Amino acid sequence: MEYKSIFLKEEVTIKHLYTIHYFEYMNTFSFMGESHDFWEFVYVDKGAVEITSNDCIHRLEKGDIIFHQPNEFHNVTADGTIAPNLIVISFACESPHMSFFQNKILRLDEIERNLLASVIFEAKRSFAGRLDDPYQEEMFLNQPLPFGSLQLIKLYMEHFLIHLVRRHCEEDFSTGKLPFQTAKITKQKNNREIFTHVTQYLDSRLDTRLTIE
Repeated sequence: MEYKSIFLKEEVTIKHLYTIHYFEYMNTFSFMGESHDFWEFVYVDKGAVEITSNDCIHRLEKGDIIFHQPNEFHNVTADGTIAPNLIVISFACESPHMSFFQNKILRLDEIERNLLASVIFEAKRSFAGRLDDPYQEEMFLNQPLPFGSLQLIKLYMEHFLIHLVRRHCEEDFSTGKLPFQTAKITKQKNNREIFTHVTQYLDSRLDTRLTIE
């Protein structure tokens, strides 16, 4: 018998990583803004911020993520009330499927939040210095570097991006195109996720007096 291999196609490949930040802004913080020739996303882990993307101003709250495409001007301003926690990651990816993320603000699900947490965990093991410096432009590797840590960051990041695309799109493998789902279908998916969380919570507390809170 002659075995035949299958080529493992990569739809989304991250070539380079520039920055990984996880930090808490002061509630009066304002970043003047920048543009660069690689991708960046900002995820709000706590609180709320206002972000300028080109000429548009967006308000992001806990659970929201915004993507900035290469050469897009962007800045961030805390809203003056709660000091927000942010995850900011910048990277190079030339996949044509990255067009899905242009001008996108999305809300992450539990799987995606866990993948980001895994990225931060490995980043803390991999890089010297602090991840909470928003002005840091170069990361330095720890020595010795934990086995496989950089590859895990790459895999978690690619899994994160693929999961986002698949959750919001229906893939047409014959054409390679990614037609968008309607807002109604996306809302139904979100409602199902909420319903699942509620029922799991109730099932685990059958012997407990519950309140609406």
